[in-house]
Amino acid sequence: MIVLLHGPSPERLDAYRQQLLSQADSGLTLVREETGFRLPSFKEHFGFNDSVSQPDIEGLSKPRRHTQNTVAIGEVLLGYPDGYGILPITPVVPNPADPESLLPPFPGTELPDVKDFGHNGSFLVYRKLAQDVAGFWRYIAAQTVDDQGTPDPEAMALIAAKFVGRWPSGTPLTLAPEQDNPQLPDKNAFAYLAEDADGRRCPMGAHIRRTHPRDSLLDAPGEGSVTTSSRHRILRRGSLFGDPLFPLDDIEAGKLPLDIEDDGQLRGLHFFCLNADIGRQFEFVQQTWANDPSFNGLYDNKDPLIGDNDGTGTMTIPRCPVRQRLLNLPRFVAMRGGGYFLLPSLKSLRFLANAP
Repeated sequence: MIVLLHGPSPERLDAYRQQLLSQADSGLTLVREETGFRLPSFKEHFGFNDSVSQPDIEGLSKPRRHTQNTVAIGEVLLGYPDGYGILPITPVVPNPADPESLLPPFPGTELPDVKDFGHNGSFLVYRKLAQDVAGFWRYIAAQTVDDQGTPDPEAMALIAAKFVGRWPSGTPLTLAPEQDNPQLPDKNAFAYLAEDADGRRCPMGAHIRRTHPRDSLLDAPGEGSVTTSSRHRILRRGSLFGDPLFPLDDIEAGKLPLDIEDDGQLRGLHFFCLNADIGRQFEFVQQTWANDPSFNGLYDNKDPLIGDNDGTGTMTIPRCPVRQRLLNLPRFVAMRGGGYFLLPSLKSLRFLANAP
């Protein structure tokens, strides 16, 4: 079991933590405790804005912003049709286990003897991801050095943005290919085919173009790609652990870490995401899109940011007249722990509380 605690201040969070621990003395054992935080700037340890793009959930009160960013409610919550129009697999309990009828019946007529324990719940993926911040920026710097061995800060900023697909402010390269534009009002109002089909703005292998291809999948470009992409979305959040290695707002301000050194401290991101089908959503994005070296017509290119690179792969950056290939790409993000969990609804929690 995983328990997530959040609070507006460290003091209030610790008070709630102490209260919860005192109530958990009977029957529960604390196996491990992790701490995390979020910055007002929403920066992660590499210096980029985190969680810029989240899917809109169809049918909820939040109005739709962009059709390409809207997913069926069943992509996130159990008990509702998903992007294929079918109900996701859900955990059930036998009818006699719910004498107070706290849970809804299983939808349809196929399983009349069970209740839908998963209804309005979701599946939670947690990963503790360690980030090699010094290694990331040292690699970027090495790609830009002149004959005297001096790195070029502007070139560093552009290559790092090509890895991510966005500038440090979260502005997408597709909308601002030459330089960052933090004042851009809507950083998700874009597609790829119309202005960036060949990836000269945002490379095909960039992190955001892999994990959310929008309309750019080559085997079904346009609306077919939008439909496919919408069936593999996740609702994600992240919190940082470990002290920043450098002032994280520096990157957006144009101050690149030219001579950064690792301090030996573990730092990274607590990654959380919700999805109704872990295999089709989270695992598909991770394995089939992020870690596939031949994704979308590429060759020997894994996700440069989160891929399981081993120091032998490449990152291809389309340019005119000749593409740029960055070689011997190491791994910058590595998993240090995690798990899959069921996030039950309030009704399901009441059912558990009333169980004998």
